[in-house]
Amino acid sequence: MLRRRAHSGAVNIPEAELDARLKELPKTKEIVTYCWSITCHLATRVALKLAQKGYRVHELVGGIGSWKEQGNDVTSGKKQPAGVA
Repeated sequence: MLRRRAHSGAVNIPEAELDARLKELPKTKEIVTYCWSITCHLATRVALKLAQKGYRVHELVGGIGSWKEQGNDVTSGKKQPAGVA
């Protein structure tokens, strides 16, 4: 499980756990999906799934790898209950 987070309030929910953990994601906040790199398609698939369920969703284009290459911070931490990205 990837434990890196793009933002201090971000929560990692792997695609395989999404359906079971949907209640952790508030529909009142915007959700940002991301993968490690631009070649991963899971963030796109999850974003579509969330949008179809009524969530406001954005995909981090280029993934976390690109985010880091552009000099943005990535924090690490233990898995926590979903707060919101």
